Amino acid sequence: ELYLSGAGVTRGYHARPALTAERYLPDPFSNAGERMYRTGDLVRWRPDGQLDYLGRADGQVKVRGHRVELGEVEEVLRRHDQLEEAVVVAREDVSGSLRLVAYVVPNKPGGAVPAELTSHVRTWLPDFMVPSVFVGLDEFPLLPNGKIDRNALPDPDPGAGHTAYRAPAGPAEELVAEIWREVLDVTEVGADDDFFALGGHSLLATRLTHRLGAALGTHVPLHLVFEHPTLSELATHLPRSGDGHEPIPAAPRTPNSDGTITLPATSGQKRLWLLCALDPQANLAYTLNGGARLAGDLDTPALARAIEEVARRHEVLRTTLREENGEIVQVVHPVWHGDPLPSAEPDAAPADDEAQLLERWRQSTVDLADGPLFRARIVRRTEDAHLLLLSLHHTIADGWTLTLLLDEIARTYTALVEDSPLAPAPSLQYGDFAHAQSAEPVSEDDAGLVHWRERLAGAHAVDLPTDHPRPARRTHNGAAIPVELSAEAVGRLARSTGTTPFAVVATAVTVVLGALSGSHDVTIGIPTSGRTHPDTAEILGFFTNTLPLRRTLDPQATLAATLSATHRALVEAHQHAETPFEEIVRHAAPASDGQARSPLFQTMLALNETPSRNLHLPGLAVTRLDIPPAGTQFEFSLHLEQGEDAITGYLTYNTDLYADSTASLVPERLATVVSALAESPDSPLAELDVRSVGERERVGALSVGAAVPGVVAGRVEGVF
Repeated sequence: ELYLSGAGVTRGYHARPALTAERYLPDPFSNAGERMYRTGDLVRWRPDGQLDYLGRADGQVKVRGHRVELGEVEEVLRRHDQLEEAVVVAREDVSGSLRLVAYVVPNKPGGAVPAELTSHVRTWLPDFMVPSVFVGLDEFPLLPNGKIDRNALPDPDPGAGHTAYRAPAGPAEELVAEIWREVLDVTEVGADDDFFALGGHSLLATRLTHRLGAALGTHVPLHLVFEHPTLSELATHLPRSGDGHEPIPAAPRTPNSDGTITLPATSGQKRLWLLCALDPQANLAYTLNGGARLAGDLDTPALARAIEEVARRHEVLRTTLREENGEIVQVVHPVWHGDPLPSAEPDAAPADDEAQLLERWRQSTVDLADGPLFRARIVRRTEDAHLLLLSLHHTIADGWTLTLLLDEIARTYTALVEDSPLAPAPSLQYGDFAHAQSAEPVSEDDAGLVHWRERLAGAHAVDLPTDHPRPARRTHNGAAIPVELSAEAVGRLARSTGTTPFAVVATAVTVVLGALSGSHDVTIGIPTSGRTHPDTAEILGFFTNTLPLRRTLDPQATLAATLSATHRALVEAHQHAETPFEEIVRHAAPASDGQARSPLFQTMLALNETPSRNLHLPGLAVTRLDIPPAGTQFEFSLHLEQGEDAITGYLTYNTDLYADSTASLVPERLATVVSALAESPDSPLAELDVRSVGERERVGALSVGAAVPGVVAGRVEGVF
C-alpha cells in the first residue's frame, strides 16, 4: 500500500477527525513529528525504480476477522471450465455480518450454477475465502464505461447458502449450531461442518465448552471438541444436564490493619514466585509487555482514569505476592499504585527515539512483593500522537486476561468521553478462584495424574548441543529473534489433513528438536487456557496451564503420518488438561540433572490463533506495538501469533547457552520443515533435511574450501 510523506502532505480532512486519524499517520522515518498519508492504492516496485499501480485496497474486505482479496477469489472462480466470468462482493446478511457472494456467468447461455463450485474454490483457497452464496446471471450489469456495475448486482435470495448443506436437526444440534455461530462469528452452520475447518482453535473451543456448559447446566470437557469436531458428532456426545461444576463461591475477605486483603496463591503463582526468587532475571521473562500508537484527538485524562477505574474493579490488578509463615499468599491492595500520567515525568520528549523508549520499558520490571504488578504509561509524542504502554507480570495475567483488559479499557474510555454510566465491579475475582482451588487439592490417584505418570514414564530431557557450558543453575537471560512462517501453507496443510495450525507448527518444532538432539524422544511444553470452569471466562488473572507434549518420532514414518501422530498426541493431552502442571511435575516428572534444566521440557510453543488484540477507541487510529520479552522462560520459547498472511512472533533463547548464530537457525529450519510437510507429505522422516537452503549452500561452500569472509589468510607461523 502506498504512503506519501514530505512537504506536500496536507494536515488532514476538514472537520473529519476520525478519517484524519485513519489516513494521516505518524511518519516513522521522521523525528519531527511529521505525518504520512495513507493513499489506499496498491503498488509494486519495478526493477527500474518505477511503481506499478495494482488497484485499490478497497478490494480487500474483512470476513470473520480475515482479510480477503476479492480479486483472488474471482481469479479462482474463472479457472472453472464451465464459467465465463465471475465477480465476488461482500454483502451483509440478515444479522449484519459480512459474507462473500459470488456472481457467475456460465459459459453456456441459460446454464445452471455448477454444483461443485464450493469444492472447487476450497481446493485453492482457505475456508474463510469460500463464498457463502453463488448467484447465476446471464450477463453482468455494466456502467457506461463498460466496467461491471457492482452496485447493480441483485441481492441473493434470503435463503441462499452453500450448495452442499444439511441443516442442524433436533434440539442438541440446533443448540450447538447457535453457539457455533456466535463463537466462530459465522452466519450459517451445517450439521456436517467441522469446528476447526470453520476457523476454530483451542481458545475458541474453550469458549465453546463454557457456553455449552452454561446452556446445559453441566460440565462439557474440552477434549470432546477435539474428539468430535463436526457439529452432529459433538451434539451426539454432549453430556447430560445437571452434572456440571458447582459455581465458584465468593471467598471471605477480612481486611488487614493497612487495608490490604490476604488470599491464597494459586499453584501457578507459587511456581512463578519460586522461579523469580531463585533468579530475579526471571521477572523479565515472565512479564507481558505491550503497547499501542494512538493517532488522533486523545482525551488523555479520560484514558488515564479509564485505566485506574479498571484497576479499581479488578483485585488482581492491585495484587502483589509475598511469603507469610512459609506460604506464598496474594496481597490485594485497596488502591492501585500505578500512575499512567506521572507528574515527575509526564511525557517523553518528541525527539526521543521510540525504539529506545520501548527498550527501557521492556527492560524494566518490579519486585513481586512491592509491585505494582500491573503498570501503564501514557506517553505524549505530539499533540495528536501518543503511546500507551502496558506491563503485567505473568503471576497476575495471561493472554486471555490481556484481551479482556484491553476490551474493558476501551469500553470504560468510551463511557467516560460519552458521559455514560460505568460498569460495576464483577461479582467474582481471581482471589475467589484461588480460594476454591486451595480447598480442592489433587489426590495422587487422580485420573489425570495416573495418565501423566504413564505417558511420561521413561522420558528424558532433550539434550541439545549448546555453544556455552550449561550453568549449574537454570537462568533466564535471553534475547529474541523474529519468526515468520507461511500462514497459507500452514492453514492449507491443516485443512487438508483435518488437523489444526497448532498441530502443524508443533510437528515442525518436534522434528527440528529431534534433528538437533539426535533423539527420537522429544517433549515440548504447550499452554492451555486453564479456564475449564465456565465462571472463569470473564475473570482477569493467571489461569494458563502448561502441558507436556511428548512425541516419539518414527524415522520410517512419512511426514503425513508424523503430523497425524502429533494431532493424536494433542487430543490426548487436552483430554487431561485439567491436571495442574505443578502436580504433573511433582508426581510424574522423570529424574533430571538438578536445577540446571527446567523439568519435563526445555522448549515451549505458544501459538495464539485468535485475531490480533487491539484497542478500539472512538476517534482514534490505534496501531499495535509488539514488544518482545526481555528474558526467556525456557531454553527456547516460541511466542507466535496467527496473522492474515503469516504466522509471526519471536523465538526467545537462553543467551547463557546459545549464540545468536545458533538460535537464528531454528526459525529457518522450522520454515523448512513446514514446507516439507506441505510439499512432500509422503516422504519418510528419515530422509528430511531440516536445514534451510541457505544453510545447505553455506555448508556446501565450506566443504569445497571456499574462503570465509573475515578470516586471515596465510601460514600459521606468519599469522602469529
